[in-house]
Amino acid sequence: MSTPNFACHEYPNEYTPPIPSPSAMATLLSRFFTRLNLPPYDRVDGADALFDLNRSGMLTKEECSYVIDALLARAGPWHSPVNNPLPREVLYPQDAPPPITPEDVLRLLQLPEEYECRRPEPRLKRVDGNMVVKFSYSSNIVAEGRTLMFIREHTSIPVPTVHTIFSVGKMFYLVRDYVPGEDLEHQWELLDSARRASVLDQVKGYLNELRNLSSPDATPGPQSGGLCQGPWFSVWGAGPFASSQDLFNFWNTLYAGAKGIEDTGGPFRADHPLVFVHGELSPRNFVLSSGTLYIVDWYKAGWYPEYVEYASVSHGGGAGAVSDELPEDWKRGVLSLLPDYSQEAAWLTSLTTHAERWLANEEACRIVIASKKIV
Repeated sequence: MSTPNFACHEYPNEYTPPIPSPSAMATLLSRFFTRLNLPPYDRVDGADALFDLNRSGMLTKEECSYVIDALLARAGPWHSPVNNPLPREVLYPQDAPPPITPEDVLRLLQLPEEYECRRPEPRLKRVDGNMVVKFSYSSNIVAEGRTLMFIREHTSIPVPTVHTIFSVGKMFYLVRDYVPGEDLEHQWELLDSARRASVLDQVKGYLNELRNLSSPDATPGPQSGGLCQGPWFSVWGAGPFASSQDLFNFWNTLYAGAKGIEDTGGPFRADHPLVFVHGELSPRNFVLSSGTLYIVDWYKAGWYPEYVEYASVSHGGGAGAVSDELPEDWKRGVLSLLPDYSQEAAWLTSLTTHAERWLANEEACRIVIASKKIV
């Protein structure tokens, strides 16, 4: 394969640094993904993130292939999760043996020998009939488990019971109850108006309970710390932020970039207190079980201004794609339970595309431009 010309597409007037060798380029990209909170590579972890750079115009397809080849050349052999010799650590419970061991969980998962988890979005699999395993190399798996326990302890909102949380090398695993019942994503259209009203009334009660929770330290993000998740933080997440002002500064920077204006402070201000936000009130995260409405997914939950809840529903409830639309009557119903934050929601929605470009292009360009100095 010919060596590609790594020009900096965002800054065409800047100089183009010499082409690093494959091993140097692999090191450079490893540093880049480390800065984006992606882990070091086992094999081609992060390859999809390279293609995100291609879609944003940062790297050509040839350049992506070149970098992946370089990463493969320096990668060691892949170990399946069951046979992975990397250390295993039980993160919960820590004061007693877990009700199911990591070894048993990995055997029940039955992942293929060549299984690779490239993206930070978690995977979900039901095992042993009564349990669900959620796994990813994002440590927010741990944060979600802690959130489930926090919600169970401080509210009456029905949530699954957490059995154990553990890690194997870079991968994190959350084992919780499987909640039998009707998946609201597939049942919503089949419910009559009375049952829909009943569901929304339960959601209203849950939101009231969440808003009555008190933040222990006024720090934005997940309850137990970690990266902020949601379309206004990019697919990789962002943070952690030490204060609300740090969060608002981040959003204002993105807003200025998205609008193509000078950053003079932006619209995000510290005039909304942090409240506990679920962050993805989508029917797919609810299960109707014997008349009780469970919320089974809390991956994007945390302490944020209340308008984040409104924005996540009006945006569509998805991981970032506007095409991931909610049923219109569900959206109207949930938004009616919240104060009208349509203006703030529009501000946040304007950040969704630029969040990816900001975390990818701006950082990548700095690294590529500086590559003569760092490789």
